[in-house]
Amino acid sequence: MKTQLQLDYPAILANTARPVHLAITFDAPEVTGARSQPVAFVAVIDRSGSMRGDALTAAKRAARTVVRNLRKGDHFGLVVFDDAAQTLVALADKRDEISVMTKIDQIEARGSTNLAGGWALGRDLMSGLPAECPRKLLLLTDGELNVGVTEPELVKKMVAMGLEKNGLRTSCLGFGEKYNEDLLEALAKATGGGFHNAQKSESLPEIFRKELDGLQSIVVQNLRVRVRSCGYVDCITLMGDYPELTLDEHSKEYALGDFVSGERRVAVLALSVLPIPLGADGRPTATWDGEELVSLEIRYDTITAEGLVSHVEAHRVKVRPVQSPEDVQVNTEVLPWVSLQSASAAVERAIRARDAGNAAEARAIVQKEIDGLNGLPPSDLLADARRLLDSTLRVLGNDADYNSGRKMMRSMNRYWAKGSSADDTVFESGPLPSFKIQKPKPAPKHPDQDPAAGA
Repeated sequence: MKTQLQLDYPAILANTARPVHLAITFDAPEVTGARSQPVAFVAVIDRSGSMRGDALTAAKRAARTVVRNLRKGDHFGLVVFDDAAQTLVALADKRDEISVMTKIDQIEARGSTNLAGGWALGRDLMSGLPAECPRKLLLLTDGELNVGVTEPELVKKMVAMGLEKNGLRTSCLGFGEKYNEDLLEALAKATGGGFHNAQKSESLPEIFRKELDGLQSIVVQNLRVRVRSCGYVDCITLMGDYPELTLDEHSKEYALGDFVSGERRVAVLALSVLPIPLGADGRPTATWDGEELVSLEIRYDTITAEGLVSHVEAHRVKVRPVQSPEDVQVNTEVLPWVSLQSASAAVERAIRARDAGNAAEARAIVQKEIDGLNGLPPSDLLADARRLLDSTLRVLGNDADYNSGRKMMRSMNRYWAKGSSADDTVFESGPLPSFKIQKPKPAPKHPDQDPAAGA
């Protein structure tokens, strides 16, 4: 893993408080050729009555797509749930593909939505796997919590504990108009998983395939960034809405999750910098290379043939206080990343305002952010931010279809905020953002020729 740290303002005016942003660029190693490390993938599919029809048909087709793209040695399991959860395909690294396809074809819609029960059974399927085996649970639902554990915070704690105790990442896919996008996004965020909004049933197989592709190409697991203030920073925030843990009054830890082969990701830390004084002679009191703002520890595990190998990187970040405004330095490479993260945060504030009934305030939040972008030099990242904000304005202005648009914006905004080059989501309209890599779609192991494939 290669890391690069850059401040948007490497030299700031002394005796003046101001925000400073630290962009951390992560470049995961590129792994070529076949990976010997097996993975475990469990699909947990809602088969409640509301899934009857196109939704369940697409989910079944998506499950078949996953089975066909498994490698030799990969573990696969399938859980379905309605009022209760049931293991349809037990987790195994060997499978009779015809038998598995038959079981998938026989799924029928019925009952209510015991989402927590389905997730828990999927977790239990993977409880006996070795620690170094990457594992992913993909949860698909079109409804709300209405049977079993129905408190969202309790379900979120369950899922977060699944990561802590079992190393289980949970990705969520919401289908239709009734699912709770706030809950599914929170579950995905708690474990570094993906959150997808599938407005069209035909997108489900591609989402399943990409989730499996990502799991099979993980090279770095459980990356965490520990940040400690060194005296002149009184507030630290990681933009992009990653899970945060407060270690003490001066330190925080952020969980950035897993990285796939060749992935580049940029995370932005917002630092509230206090006034840094000059000495009596007008010179900085700091050393010649600047005043230390924060220290960082970057912790992660790499996957090797021998198992997991742990790594720790230590960094110290300094800023140089200057006496004259003419000596202030600006890093134009960092500003677009800060603007993109700021746009994402504005979208979240606007959605909260609109949900509270303040439609005019919500539009004003987005418009203010757009006006701020207009004063910056053009770049691809700023165009990405503008596209995100323009899409949000359209959603906010469509009262008749706000519920559907809100689901689309929550999913879209999560991926914009992540700042990752990995092509790990499916967008149903428009180009990918500039920081993502459009990878060629791999050919399936064999054509989809089972009679139910088009059903």
